Amino acid sequence: MREWLTTGEMIDRLKVGERAELESAKCIPSNYGPSYKHVIKKEDGDIRWCKNDGSLPSPSPLQIFGHVLTWKWRILPNYVSFEEAVRALKDGKRVALWNERTNEFLTSFNKSISIQFLEGTGLSFDKWINGKWTIEEADNELG
Repeated sequence: MREWLTTGEMIDRLKVGERAELESAKCIPSNYGPSYKHVIKKEDGDIRWCKNDGSLPSPSPLQIFGHVLTWKWRILPNYVSFEEAVRALKDGKRVALWNERTNEFLTSFNKSISIQFLEGTGLSFDKWINGKWTIEEADNELG
């Protein structure tokens, strides 16, 4: 699982196009309008409330009040297909595979993929082909 960040850390680390998830206990109650628990950073630098898929049902930006500073967030991975992960490996990048249900880290590597390697992991072929992959930055710690 990605680490939990303070609101300030999330604001500092969130990149354009990335989404962050608010800890479950702090989700916005539905009596204040739509109950959002995700934000996305837009090209103009605004951090806006969004749905889980990143779509923007309203132009509501994240507003910083005193209680918001105590919230915890985690930046969600930008998933790519298996094919994109293989291309990234060929370009010398590190890739990672994530658990679909829990968003927990399963495995990562920075070498080519072979059938023998896939068999040695204990994960199903379907998990490899249809799994949630990310292309990792050099300074990103996994797990």
